Amino acid sequence: MLQAATLYASRAAEKLRAQKSLVKSIHVFLHTSPHEPNYYSRSTVVRTPYPTDDTRIIVRLVRKAVAGRYRSGCRFMNAGAGLVEIIPHALGQGDLFTPGQSARARETMQAIDSINRKFGRGTLFLGAEGIQKKWKMRQAFTSPAYTTRWGISLGW
Repeated sequence: MLQAATLYASRAAEKLRAQKSLVKSIHVFLHTSPHEPNYYSRSTVVRTPYPTDDTRIIVRLVRKAVAGRYRSGCRFMNAGAGLVEIIPHALGQGDLFTPGQSARARETMQAIDSINRKFGRGTLFLGAEGIQKKWKMRQAFTSPAYTTRWGISLGW
């Protein structure tokens, strides 16, 4: 569960940086199948210490939230993280007691993103995502996206 939530949080942070935004709150959830006799579902919203797009901070908060809601003996079907309170990068402002994201953290994330763009997604990743992923996303019923990606339907 931790690896899955970490992967989703990392991808969300990557997309956040691509749109030049910061996040202030993260929705973290996990649940079993609703068809199981002992259905279990928990979620929470976690606030970041300051508006950020740093994958390391986002992942740390998500992993802590998942670990706090995990229940042993349950066969979890889904876990994930969604970025809730998103603001433009220009409006990211700390307060008097928390200075905000450092320039070094921003440069580190830019370096990781540029390497992943050049050599392919997943070239550099956090170790918390796991090296050997024993789980897989279920994508058997994925839509071909004919209405959202015109290149597919037009044969581009």
